[in-house]
Amino acid sequence: MDKLYEIVAGLVKKCLGMDAEELDPDADLSVYGLTSLRMVELMTELEERLSIEFPDEMIEPGTFRTARSLTDSVRSLVS
Repeated sequence: MDKLYEIVAGLVKKCLGMDAEELDPDADLSVYGLTSLRMVELMTELEERLSIEFPDEMIEPGTFRTARSLTDSVRSLVS
């Protein structure tokens, strides 16, 4: 995986309290415990770390469904 994925995955693991557990890039993040509150926390962490801002239309569960979908969404904001 690339550097951006590593950053996103690291923040996902931090927000979800995951230690060394491997994160499947295509697994539904709700399986790992992503709730709407944690989604907002994760979004805030990503915005601060990467100096981006999620537009309103991206603040929806589909953006945060998997680590891969989240990375793809973030990539569109940093490019």
